[in-house]
Amino acid sequence: MLEEALSKYQGTLFFILHDRYFINKLAERVVNIEDEKFQQYLGNYDYFKEQKTKKLVPSENISHDRRK
Repeated sequence: MLEEALSKYQGTLFFILHDRYFINKLAERVVNIEDEKFQQYLGNYDYFKEQKTKKLVPSENISHDRRK
């Protein structure tokens, strides 16, 4: 019920959590904060992990490929 309501929301949502399923269902962008630097990835959590692991996407050159 919460997930459905949030997915219909037209504005910006900012959430910090450890529920990978929830992030994958709702996130269209993941912002990683590490070593006092922000890196954003356009996609869900799985996409973020894939790109971070491969280290293919620097923060300045974000791909617009969004996977859900």
